Amino acid sequence: MAGGKSVAAWTLDERLASRCNRVKADERVRGEQATAQMRTQSLFAGNPADIISGRSHPELFLPHELFEEVVTGAVFDPGFQLVFRTRVKAAGLPLDFWRRLETLSATYVADLREQRKRASDKSAAGRAFAIAGRASLELQTCRDRALALRKARATFGSALDTFMYEYVAPGRTDYHDEVSDERVLRSREGGCP
Repeated sequence: MAGGKSVAAWTLDERLASRCNRVKADERVRGEQATAQMRTQSLFAGNPADIISGRSHPELFLPHELFEEVVTGAVFDPGFQLVFRTRVKAAGLPLDFWRRLETLSATYVADLREQRKRASDKSAAGRAFAIAGRASLELQTCRDRALALRKARATFGSALDTFMYEYVAPGRTDYHDEVSDERVLRSREGGCP
């Protein structure tokens, strides 16, 4: 729990107000550096502007960020589903969660596969094609991710957010060169309108 309520229950506005606050970002960096102690010099050599640690601040991740991790892990990482198998049940999700999630996210998964395909093509023509279509594919992926997240929430209810915030977020840490921009994050959460 953060602030007295479940981290899964935080609103988008609450998440953004805390995450996009420069003073709080400085506090998070100092806190993470103090916790890391001996690893600090090598881990934080770039002097990040913010560190979002799911162990200490899972509420600061936006749903789309955690959803992307869940879908990407489920589809592209063979061990992901195994690692989270018992946690899916603990969160209240159905036994066929992974299969249904992939079905609900089929268009988004196709976008992710296309991104990976383009990134793996090292030919000159492939690089040129990837650069030319990057913005368009990123926009489409953002839209499809938001749609897939809405479908998954409609299907799985609050158990999806419980799973993402209580079981997935604590294993994630993001390092940022600058404090997050509220407009950018809000746009990504909304499907990049």
